[in-house]
Amino acid sequence: MANVFRILHTPIMVEPTKAEKIVLAICVLHNFLRSRARSTFLSPFREAQDAGYHHLTDLNSTRQKNATNAAKDVRDELKNYFQGAGRVAWQEQYVDAY
Repeated sequence: MANVFRILHTPIMVEPTKAEKIVLAICVLHNFLRSRARSTFLSPFREAQDAGYHHLTDLNSTRQKNATNAAKDVRDELKNYFQGAGRVAWQEQYVDAY
């Protein structure tokens, strides 16, 4: 996805709410392109992924060891959602299994 939407190659230097909107828009565009222009949009690598071959890329280490306060706020918001309104009946089985 990042090869098509180059903004994903670097940190998005905007407010977290705006970054969220950008990422959601990219996801919508990505899904739209996959459904409407599949033959021209998908690269051979992506087609291999769709066929069940998954290649992982090594992560580069950074000097920054701690998450930003904005990242921690997003994490806490997601945690509260999935422990509250977004809770599903089977999730505790999987949490307890690990």
